Amino acid sequence: MAAEQGYENGQANVAYLLDEHKSIFPLNSLMPWTKRRSALLRNAALALIYWTRSAKQSNIDSMVKMGDYYLEGVGTDPDNEKAATCYQTAAEFQQSAQALWNLGWMHENGIGVEQDFHLAKRFYDQALETNQEAYLPVKLSLLKLRMRSFWNTITNGHVNSIQSEPEPKKDWSLREWISNFLEDDHPYYHDGDEDDLTDPTPKDPMPGGDDYYDEIDEGILESLIIVGLAAALVFLVYYRQQRQLNHRRAMEQQGPGALAQGALPAPPMPGQHPGQHPGQQPDGGFFPPPGDPNFNQWVAGGIGH
Repeated sequence: MAAEQGYENGQANVAYLLDEHKSIFPLNSLMPWTKRRSALLRNAALALIYWTRSAKQSNIDSMVKMGDYYLEGVGTDPDNEKAATCYQTAAEFQQSAQALWNLGWMHENGIGVEQDFHLAKRFYDQALETNQEAYLPVKLSLLKLRMRSFWNTITNGHVNSIQSEPEPKKDWSLREWISNFLEDDHPYYHDGDEDDLTDPTPKDPMPGGDDYYDEIDEGILESLIIVGLAAALVFLVYYRQQRQLNHRRAMEQQGPGALAQGALPAPPMPGQHPGQHPGQQPDGGFFPPPGDPNFNQWVAGGIGH
């Protein structure tokens, strides 16, 4: 009743009760004296109908069973293309390792699809990624597939052999590179002593807490400032040397006399202090120096006061 009302679980249960192909080696074939099922429960065509109804309501296992029925011709005529379509639809959800393995087997043998060893290996690998319990059948299938691919390569077969897929490389900008470097988990972050393993109190996974990245940003900023100041200092020294060099070249072009005048100052005139320009009044300072005619008057005045 539930199946006829459209409940997906009821439809899948009815199809399971009507399914006669639950195992490759059924016990009935090994033990013929066992009691056979009722004729009402041995209707493969009706089972396919309920598998189909359940699969239309996004039941992945029912979709895989539909592919099995079309592949083996149970309850309908064999149709390898429909079986491949059912497996492909179930594999799109990345939830059924059985569907992925079946697709790999079909591509390996060219049943319902074009024979392609490389694509078969991809489906086998996806089946193992989906369910780790498929490790043994997947590894055995890959071993056989590699042997067939090797033989196909040395004999120049027409089937596409297994090829190594290069890892895609992305050209990062400087900003993306710095961001990925800062967000990368370094190995020493996870290094810990035995006390850390026995300590039940949770600790911060990053040294320094949440402020660790802020300290890194400040350190980078300070480094950039220091580099900029050093570059400015180098530029100023270079600019000063260039000015001195240009000045010396200009003096050499004017002649040896100009170079001598620019290098040595003129001797002072009699009665002129060193560093005093011609025509400049002598500056005796606050007190007249000894030997000055005003020195005696200054001394007498100072004594009188």
